[in-house]
Amino acid sequence: MRSLLIHLFLLVILLSLAGQARADTVLYGSNPSDYSATTSTLNSYFPTGYIESVGGLFKVAGTSGSTQVTITLQGDNGADSSTLGYFVYNNTIPVDPTSASSLRTWAYNTISSGTTLFAGTPDDVGQTAIVSLPAGSIIGFWLLPTGSKSDFLANNAAGSSNYNPFTDSRWPLFTLPQANPNYSDQSFVFGGNIKGSPASLVSFEDTLRLTTNSSSDSDFNDVIFTAVNLSPVPEPRAFAWGGLVILLALLGIRSRRTALVSS
Repeated sequence: MRSLLIHLFLLVILLSLAGQARADTVLYGSNPSDYSATTSTLNSYFPTGYIESVGGLFKVAGTSGSTQVTITLQGDNGADSSTLGYFVYNNTIPVDPTSASSLRTWAYNTISSGTTLFAGTPDDVGQTAIVSLPAGSIIGFWLLPTGSKSDFLANNAAGSSNYNPFTDSRWPLFTLPQANPNYSDQSFVFGGNIKGSPASLVSFEDTLRLTTNSSSDSDFNDVIFTAVNLSPVPEPRAFAWGGLVILLALLGIRSRRTALVSS
């Protein structure tokens, strides 16, 4: 009886996590003809095929030491002063993506410790940034639709509320949906292989989608970039879901072994 109750309790948690994994999902594969810029880049970058991912985080290739990740800006149809950067994932997400204060705290901490890759992206199309990262580490990307990292930090210091996450066009957007206001999906993510190395392609939409009177055109072509030695991985809640599935399986095995011993 006790074992059954434990199983039921964990199942409830599983269902809850599964329901919260992604409140908003936009898939390129549902209608590729709507996203010509993404299609063109995918065909040229992944000629042997690719897989679309709903994850917003990425794993650095390798098992020890450091790995060089090569990031190339492939296209930009967005704002002239947008800034693209990355952050090392530290196992945290905003407590509540529907709360301005929760979003402000997480975004400030994340971007302040993050690294700028391209600033003023239209001038950088075709250019490359090479970063050395710990093998096996997990990263995500952020996009400031307008302004620089220093601009954002200066206007959103602790206790500041100059930017409203739900109404300000300068608010940063992340590949991780749980970090965006209202869980908004702001990027397409793809994984593939380039000359034997894992690679990713990301297409950003630079205007927040899930707000009242949003001006987003949802074309997901505002900033497109590729990264060699980087693979898409599941979202944080998907990690938790997988762990609980394993735990349930182990509990089931233990219960069966106990029953056999008792008999």
